[in-house]
Amino acid sequence: QMRLLRPIFLSTEGRMGCVCFQVDPNNHGDAEAMTGDALFFYEALRSRLGGGIPNVLFKLPGTLAGLESCRALTRRGIGATITVNFGMFQHIP
Repeated sequence: QMRLLRPIFLSTEGRMGCVCFQVDPNNHGDAEAMTGDALFFYEALRSRLGGGIPNVLFKLPGTLAGLESCRALTRRGIGATITVNFGMFQHIP
C-alpha cells in the first residue's frame, strides 16, 4: 500500500498518501512497547525506501499509554493517529 500511495505522498508533501500501521493491541497499556514497535518498523520501512521518509502513520489506542507513545513518536517527527476503539477491551465498556 505504501508503494501505491507513495507518489501521492510525495506530490502533496506528505499531506496525503499515508497508510496506517497498527501497533500490537496487546501492548495497549505499555507506552514503551508501542513506541519501540513503531520505531522498529519505521526504521525498517525507511531502510526499504532507501532512507526516504516512510508514508506511514502509526495507529495507537486511545489509552494513557497510547497518548504517551503518540507524544514520543511525534517528538521524533513520526506520524501517529489515535483510535478510540482499538479492540474489544475498549469497545465492551
